[in-house]
Amino acid sequence: MHLDQTILQPHGIHADVDGGVWVTDTGRKEGKGYQVHKFNMDGEIVMMDVKKGSYFAINGSGPEIWERLAEPILLRDLIASLAEEFETGAQDEFEQHVTGFVRSLVTQGLVKPAD
Repeated sequence: MHLDQTILQPHGIHADVDGGVWVTDTGRKEGKGYQVHKFNMDGEIVMMDVKKGSYFAINGSGPEIWERLAEPILLRDLIASLAEEFETGAQDEFEQHVTGFVRSLVTQGLVKPAD
């Protein structure tokens, strides 16, 4: 994940003893900002929405999906691009997995469908 796609206005940064990197974001744009983000070397993304008091962890294939959602993309194009890059096995199951994950991001308010 590229920090410039996630962090609007970095305010502080801290590295913890477990290898995590914490970044505070004081920027605000289109529902993003005023958050604390944690990044670690295992590929997991951990975020906290300070206003809601919510904590989110994204791991497994989630960080790759999250990164691709930095720019507007149709769900079918997202699924196709992931399927090209990764061995997906059963296509229906793969599509359900990606669709379910994206829906959960929308439900939690972490992403917003484009108009």
